[in-house]
Amino acid sequence: CSEFEITIGLCHLQTAMRRISFDLLAAPLARSQPRTVLLVSQPGEPHSFCAALHAELLRQAGWNTVSEFPDSDRALADLVASGWFDAVNISLSPALRREHWLPRMAETIRKLRAASRNPALAVVVSGRVFAERSDAGALVGADAATISSVQIERCLMRSLLNRSARPAANFAWI
Repeated sequence: CSEFEITIGLCHLQTAMRRISFDLLAAPLARSQPRTVLLVSQPGEPHSFCAALHAELLRQAGWNTVSEFPDSDRALADLVASGWFDAVNISLSPALRREHWLPRMAETIRKLRAASRNPALAVVVSGRVFAERSDAGALVGADAATISSVQIERCLMRSLLNRSARPAANFAWI
């Protein structure tokens, strides 16, 4: 397939996903302040379809979604340092395993958390390697890993609850 044919195919997939996603989602919860989620592919990852699907599902569920495609860890760190995000979803390829990218993703998440304005930032990862390896999410330092787009909102909400339930750090001894 040419790049043009692949682009057209992805557009058709996104259109189909929009049509069927209304059946999969419950009515959005009314929130006084919707949660904001940043959806990105791992810097350097050319496959961004997962991020696009997740963004659409979360937008339809009432989330404030920000989709970006940073080309480096520095660009991603600048994004989270310049705005407030409740959560970040970082995706790897849904088609290729990318197991050799796990150390790189762990470093990305470490830098992301260090740069974030939100000390309770929830990080959820997705991609084929996380569907095939149940320990991969913990290996990269994520709060959770989702194996399908249908689970993304539930996974994010669970991660947000777990992050906010942690006691605040006590730095009085420093």
